[in-house]
Amino acid sequence: MTPIHKKRDLRDVNNYRPISVLPLFSKLLEKLMYNRLTAFIDRNEVLTEVQRGFRTTKSTEMALQIFTKSVQ
Repeated sequence: MTPIHKKRDLRDVNNYRPISVLPLFSKLLEKLMYNRLTAFIDRNEVLTEVQRGFRTTKSTEMALQIFTKSVQ
């Protein structure tokens, strides 16, 4: 964590905001795990076809359109 000054008095602790500085290794590890996890979920069909949120090529907007058509 690195404190970044926001405004006014430099001596007042409330005038700073914390910024998290992540090392490159943790960012690479996070990306690697994300890619492996999503590939596993897609390959093994863990999520149903109607699951739309947080998936590539699927959107909650499209889910809303499908729902609206089914109600009409």
